[in-house]
Amino acid sequence: MKILVSIPVHEKPEVINDLILNIRKFVKNSVIVLHISNSFYGKYNENDIIHDDDVLINPEHLITSWGNIYTTHISNFIYAKKSVEFDYILLQASNDMFVRSGIEEYICKYDAGFNRRIIWQDDSLWWPAACAVQDIALKKIMNYCGVTRIVASQVEGSFYKKDVFEYIVNVLECVITKDDILKFNFYGREEVYYSTIASKVVDFQKC
Repeated sequence: MKILVSIPVHEKPEVINDLILNIRKFVKNSVIVLHISNSFYGKYNENDIIHDDDVLINPEHLITSWGNIYTTHISNFIYAKKSVEFDYILLQASNDMFVRSGIEEYICKYDAGFNRRIIWQDDSLWWPAACAVQDIALKKIMNYCGVTRIVASQVEGSFYKKDVFEYIVNVLECVITKDDILKFNFYGREEVYYSTIASKVVDFQKC
């Protein structure tokens, strides 16, 4: 089993290199794909970052900011799918670190792993809930998938079997337009979109 570790890069090369070495130590048989933010890309050379057959640098450099990260993991997935074979995608951040091994033994038991924070209304104690409930793009996603509840999850550490994440990507590409994103306030869409779509195809008893 091979795990694709998807990382949006917002740190200096030496930080990313430490993370790459950390993943190589603790996550067996993994391949890493890095998305370097457009605002960071011009500040250092790609050669400053470790990259080889097991560390890919996505040639697309999207403009990223808080609340506008979900497209980077999609871009990483699409690029990696053309370059390497893998069974799962694990979503991480560039300031995360592993402290023990064994993650692949856990991941292989499930089709996906994410939190199941159900958002029914905009008076949730989690402040982005109000944004999610009012998000027209999210309503389009839910109508397309035939789901009636918003499922929220932190993105770091969540994982999806390849075909499950491919379904997520296909839904977002079919449903979401640039206008949908531009006309609505930013919030952590990656904490809502992925998990809500996945709830359509993943047995909740296994998450």
